[in-house]
Amino acid sequence: MKKLTALVLPMLVFAACSVSLNAPSITDLKLCSQITGDLCSSDSTTFQPVETSLYATAIYNYAEANESVKVTWNYVGGNPDIQGPLEIASADIKIPEGTVFNMKGTIEQQGPWPTGNYEVVLTTVSGKVAALKKSFSVQ
Repeated sequence: MKKLTALVLPMLVFAACSVSLNAPSITDLKLCSQITGDLCSSDSTTFQPVETSLYATAIYNYAEANESVKVTWNYVGGNPDIQGPLEIASADIKIPEGTVFNMKGTIEQQGPWPTGNYEVVLTTVSGKVAALKKSFSVQ
């Protein structure tokens, strides 16, 4: 009986752990001004005012059916000429059901970016995955 318990208990612990490994999550949030494929190859938190496009990329793991992610770009302060905080842009990205999905949010600026502090926030519409936020600055 002890041998059976010794074999079954580790299998139950493994089964309990494997369920949590498949929980939906958003990982690897990166910001960049030039994109390679579907993802930022490097991560930056400081940009020049001359950048015309900024990208936020992340990986959605184990997406459930009918899920979408709202990508919100915000100005948060640091420039005396702009009242903040201020939402600049937002978009919903429909996430296909499956194990992994690379997602990209893009914001484009006509003319130079105002200097200051910004953030990008990723939230799921269902609320089942914790929101991710990344701060960046334009200098």
